[in-house]
Amino acid sequence: MADDKKLTLNEKIALIEENAKKLEDNTLGLEESMKLYEESLNLIKECNVELDQAKNKIFKLSPDNIEIEVDENLEEVNEL
Repeated sequence: MADDKKLTLNEKIALIEENAKKLEDNTLGLEESMKLYEESLNLIKECNVELDQAKNKIFKLSPDNIEIEVDENLEEVNEL
């Protein structure tokens, strides 16, 4: 992962998916697998922070009488 470039949320999700495919292939050694796993966990944490910030912003901008529905698909990110 390029540390000098700030990745977008979509780029982070794509990288997590790419890492998952590589890990599922079982062609990597233990050290490389652990590196990809750790990178993916860090990316998931970053995604969760971004999603929480967006949810909080939407909540603050929404009128009091409107309920916000959270897409259940977003919960999948928390489960990775």
